[in-house]
Amino acid sequence: MHIDQINRADLGKILGEAIYLFEPDPESRREIALPYDFGKPFHRTFELPDNLHVLGTMNGADRSIAIVDVAVRRRFAFLSLWPSSTVVQEHGCQLSEVAFKELVVDFCRARAR
Repeated sequence: MHIDQINRADLGKILGEAIYLFEPDPESRREIALPYDFGKPFHRTFELPDNLHVLGTMNGADRSIAIVDVAVRRRFAFLSLWPSSTVVQEHGCQLSEVAFKELVVDFCRARAR
């Protein structure tokens, strides 16, 4: 599952008690009780399958990243991904390579100011 700009929502409020399903302990099989009987296959309980992977993206320049709930932070790993010219060279065209190089130069100039 992909959640774009995961920091834009209050996941603690959105997920509610389901936040416990994201505990990092691989040995604990957690499930939550649902307020209503939803019929097959869930009935009154819900659990996440073992093969579910959640990828959430964030814009590191976005100031709302600072307000990501502590309960959410401890249930996810954070990884910084930086632009790579190698990827553009392998998967892009000549125009995208030129545009990438120009953007890098512009960002470096702006950062130096």
